[in-house]
Parts: sequence; C-alpha cells; structure tokens
Amino acid sequence: MDASAIDHIQQRTREVLQKVIGPGSGVALLDFPNHANAGDVLIYRGQLAYLSQLGCDVQYLCAYNTYDRAVMDEKVPNGPILLQGGGSFGDRYRVYQEFRERVIAENPDRKIVQMPQTFEFSDQDFLARTREIYARHPDLTILIRHRHDLDRVAELFPQNRVVFCPDAAFGAGRLQPATEPDHDLVIMKRVDTESLEDPEDLSPDLVGDAFVTDWRLEWFGGDLRWWPRSFLIVLLSTRARFRPRIADFSRRTFDRQSEIIVDQAVRTLSRGRVVVTDRLHGAIFGLLLGKPVVLVDNANRKVSAAYRDYFREAGTVHLTDDFDAAITLGRELAHST
Repeated sequence: MDASAIDHIQQRTREVLQKVIGPGSGVALLDFPNHANAGDVLIYRGQLAYLSQLGCDVQYLCAYNTYDRAVMDEKVPNGPILLQGGGSFGDRYRVYQEFRERVIAENPDRKIVQMPQTFEFSDQDFLARTREIYARHPDLTILIRHRHDLDRVAELFPQNRVVFCPDAAFGAGRLQPATEPDHDLVIMKRVDTESLEDPEDLSPDLVGDAFVTDWRLEWFGGDLRWWPRSFLIVLLSTRARFRPRIADFSRRTFDRQSEIIVDQAVRTLSRGRVVVTDRLHGAIFGLLLGKPVVLVDNANRKVSAAYRDYFREAGTVHLTDDFDAAITLGRELAHST
C-alpha cells in the first residue's frame, strides 16, 4: 500500500474520531488487550496515536479484569469512556462483550464510544440482551470498521449513533522491518475458531521452506518479558483496595507490554518478502512494513470485507480463494520483487 493510501485511511479515521470523541479531552480507555495477540495490540497502539493527534490524554487504562469504576471516575471524572476496538462485538468472544455491556450499563451519564469493531452475533438471545442494554444508554456511539455491517448495525441499534470508521490499527503508522527477509514467504495462518482451513491441510510440498506462524506465545522468547508484571497486575486487581494504588503502574506496564509484542510481530513478519495470511492484522502489519500481501478469507469474512473497504486500493494487496492459491501467488510475487 503506498504512502498516500495509508495517509488517506488515517485522515478519514481522525475526522471520525474528532467528531465522536472531540479534541483535547481526558479519556478512559477500557479493555486493554492483555494477551499476546499482536493484532489487538496494534489496534491499541493505533488508538493511542490517534488520541495523541487529537490532543486527548488517556488518564485511565484497564483490562477487562482490572477495571474499577471508582478509580476510573477519580482519574477521569468528566471525559468520555472509550471501549477498545477489534473483532469482539458479538458472541464469539463473550467475555469482552459482556464487559462492554457492564460498562455501558454502569455509566449511563457518561459519553461512551465503542471503537471500530467487527459485528458478529449468532445467538439471537444474546443479541437481544445486547440491544436492550445499548438502547438504554443516551450517549453511546458504535464505530463499525466494515461498511457491509453498517446498515444492519444501524437498524439493530437505532437508539445509538452508528458510524463507519476504518480499523484503528492503521494509526500505528509505517513500521520499519527489523531484518532483511530470509524467506520468500511468511505464512501467518490462524489456528483458532476463525479459521476456514485447518493448518494440517496445507500441502507441505507447496509450503516448502516458507516460515509458517501465527500470533502465539513464545514461552522462552522475548515477547513474554511483560508476562510477570502483567500477571501481578491482574492478581492485585482481584483486591479492590489495591486498584487505586496500581492504576499508574498498570498504564506504564501495559504500554511497555504493547511495545514488546508489536516489536516481536515486526521481527516475525520481516522474515518474508511476501506476507500470506488469513489474519486481518497480519495483513495490516504487512502493509505498514511495505510488503506485498496475499489474503485468504476467515470465518466471519472480515478479511474480504477489509479488502473491499481499504486494501484493494493498494496494488500490493491480493485476495485469493484459499491457501493453495495464496501461496502460489505469493511465490510469484516474491520472485518478481
């Protein structure tokens, strides 16, 4: 993706955020992604960048299991509450949706903005409960990162403000590769419930010497240097009396954790001349690193939706039907660059 395309996405996002959040305010940012999924962490880093550009100061930060309403109110008595963006607006990852609903229900007098999300509900009873909770809030904005979801979400949540906004991960800006490539391909293949293809189905002959990976914990590697402090924060947060005392420590720890995880992802994806992936943020990392990217869709079709919304305007991004086709095309691109 050329520089002008990235700039265009960032400008559109800033315009939306300026309207729905407003410039120069102190904010609470809830649901920090306290895990090793570098895509969610890149969203967090992108959100921080946009907020800084708007002159907004993050005065309270928490994960879903370190939240304390009283501490938030003390740190941010008047500013808006922002709920982390991502792919969890729905019932696939219920713990995060249930947390959002708790925050929305507990704070009817505060402006709340749900940062750009993918919408996915399969349980209609769960959706009905979500709609009821959201409808009771008088100042709730839902940002949707795929245009094909926009009309449906607006219809389902008529009492709320529903706005299209690109994925916040682009806010992290251009990334510098950590090393020269030592493989033609990095294949970032999902191994979770959002995958359409079993990793075991990948043909060894086709994969060849490609570097195959996913967002994963490396128990003896660099990207778990953050783990002891993060675990301590969660442990201490089980006691209400400790939460006010560790709020600032938590912010510093989570910021450093996000830097470590993004750096690890950059090192991984730098190893390939071309990125082949069914992960939305594997693709965004690749684009921000300036690499050609070949996409395969995932279970809830957010990859193909993102391709239509942002990626296809870049001549370096390609959407294919499956990993066999993606790997074949990826090798052709690697040999032509």
